Amino acid sequence: MKHDPVSNFWTVETFGQEYTSDSVTSLYKEVLPYVQQFLCADHPFREGKVCPFVHAALKKRRIFFTAIAEDATMQDCTRLITECVEFYISSRKDNDDFGAIIILFPKQFDIEKLLELQFNNKEYCVQHALMLGALYPTSQAPSLHNENWYPLRTPTPVLVIRDIVPNDLVFLDSHRYNLRKRLVFLETFIDIFHNKKGKFTQKMVREGNELCMIYRKKQCLFNFIKLVTFILIFLFIAFFLL
Repeated sequence: MKHDPVSNFWTVETFGQEYTSDSVTSLYKEVLPYVQQFLCADHPFREGKVCPFVHAALKKRRIFFTAIAEDATMQDCTRLITECVEFYISSRKDNDDFGAIIILFPKQFDIEKLLELQFNNKEYCVQHALMLGALYPTSQAPSLHNENWYPLRTPTPVLVIRDIVPNDLVFLDSHRYNLRKRLVFLETFIDIFHNKKGKFTQKMVREGNELCMIYRKKQCLFNFIKLVTFILIFLFIAFFLL
């Protein structure tokens, strides 16, 4: 069955060229080898595949694609991300099945805007047990296993919404985000995985709890400093007024 031209989400099996413009078809065909071949190939610096989950997700038809219109505004892009999250959650049949939605952007899309979209919408995605990643041709994000290898370089800019996995703890503790957001990320991560089995998963949950404790103490300290500062300013003003 071909994909629905109204919802405009498709898998490898349901892609219908008659429902997409030539430009979207071109973007899709450029990105497809990255998904089917590169991500499913052996990792050059550790055991296993580049992405251990993609091969099974492709077989189960859990990798979806959609595209941003060439004249889309930032508001349009944000709206599509929300629609993607809603669609993906509604498509789930088994909570343990890994999957993803790949949002294709025009080749010349501003990378700064792509990163802004990722930054502004990551919290919404994490709160729904999903990660949001930005991939593009000049990405300088290195592999966790080799700082000179850049596996997040795609032929055209994309945003990827995917199921969160235990390995994602490192990406939820980014200092790009303030303490409040990091706490939201970590608390959501712990809530998702605290009842899951597996030594590695439970190790990540423990590390997440430890980070939460550190950040809560920092948050309390910052709040105390703010309170003291406010009181001192108030007393200073009151002194001169009196």
